[in-house]
Amino acid sequence: MSFDLRIEFSGLCLFVVRKDDRTKHRVVHVLMPDARKPLSIDALTHDDGTPAVPHAGYLRFDLADLHHDLPAAEEEGVSPPYEGVHRFSGESADLGLHDASSDTDVDELMFPNFKSIDRRLELLPRLLNGKPPNRLLMRMRLTGGRFMSHSGGSNWTFPSITTEAGHVYQGQFANFAVWRREKIDQAGLDLTFTSFADGKAYKIPLRSRSGRPIRLKVANLCAENPLEWPELKIRVIETEEDLDFKWLYSLYDNHKTVIPNPGDALPVPVLDRTSGAATRDQDCTGGLDDGSI
Repeated sequence: MSFDLRIEFSGLCLFVVRKDDRTKHRVVHVLMPDARKPLSIDALTHDDGTPAVPHAGYLRFDLADLHHDLPAAEEEGVSPPYEGVHRFSGESADLGLHDASSDTDVDELMFPNFKSIDRRLELLPRLLNGKPPNRLLMRMRLTGGRFMSHSGGSNWTFPSITTEAGHVYQGQFANFAVWRREKIDQAGLDLTFTSFADGKAYKIPLRSRSGRPIRLKVANLCAENPLEWPELKIRVIETEEDLDFKWLYSLYDNHKTVIPNPGDALPVPVLDRTSGAATRDQDCTGGLDDGSI
């Protein structure tokens, strides 16, 4: 029996679009920077010396897909009454799916593209394969399916970044994205989390209930309310700059090349107050690295 899969990605995720060497299809690697606050450190700073807000990365799933005697979510977009949460801590997250026989559709993956910010930027070694540096919190590989992005409607600019056409780099960047893959011809989803440090692996077998899609949420959000419980304050961008975006530069080996002068800050999206739709209703955005640009 087949099933459909939906994964919502939110917060500090870097979507790396590449052609797979073996299948020759376009795939997407989802990477999370480690933005946690160690107990031994009083205050976090970004690589440009500015203050940094700690984040928490996790995967959430409907417990009804693990234990079928529990009630499931009533409808799409509504949190299930019972959820499981796996907090990432330097590991890969494998969905246990067969590779799709088609490209991943990334036409709607609307996040700031690091190749547009600076072509010279290169990812840290072994982020996509092998044992990566400690700066990587989680990685996941997606094949096939398609992305749909969701934007709050505001326009964001990078004032210090000029495109090849001579314009300031800008866009209506997404609040979050949903990856969908339909009619997966497998018994279910075997989530496997494997530690980068010691190779230990843990598996969570999820099975579709009564033909319902399996829905996951993968997020890397501000640590003050990372699960986005409505009873608590949900952090939004309080200034005109998305300063949390700086965390994504930590996944690049030569990210300081984008700082034009000593003492300058790393470029971040800035809310365009002239666009007529300037709001503060979104959390930190993710990033895109499209190797084809």
